[in-house]
Amino acid sequence: MAEDMMMNTEQEARRRKEIKKYKKKLIGMTKSIDGDIKIVVSILVERIAYLSAYMDEIQENTIKSGVVVRYNNGGGQSGYRISPEVHVYTAYAKQLTASIKQLQGFLTHPKEEADALQEFAERFTVKNHM
Repeated sequence: MAEDMMMNTEQEARRRKEIKKYKKKLIGMTKSIDGDIKIVVSILVERIAYLSAYMDEIQENTIKSGVVVRYNNGGGQSGYRISPEVHVYTAYAKQLTASIKQLQGFLTHPKEEADALQEFAERFTVKNHM
């Protein structure tokens, strides 16, 4: 019992450290935002940091144990199913994507500072529609 509590405390400390790491990166991107919007951006930063840290952990777990797990419901019902972690990962990925899109709406980027991914997406879209 004490061993489980110690493991949970260590796991919590590791998770908090990862969340803090993501928050630090995100806060650096949002320093130019002022006023009432800062509160909303702060909430988004917290959410994105949390989701990112947990998705990293879930990804590592599924790499180790796979995305399919055995189950046994008793009464002869047993077999394989998709790991519950995969469902959590999928839900978190959707939330993360939505949160990042919201955050991007608050960040202003001049057109000349578009990153390589945006430029690639724009070129790809133009080529495929012609």
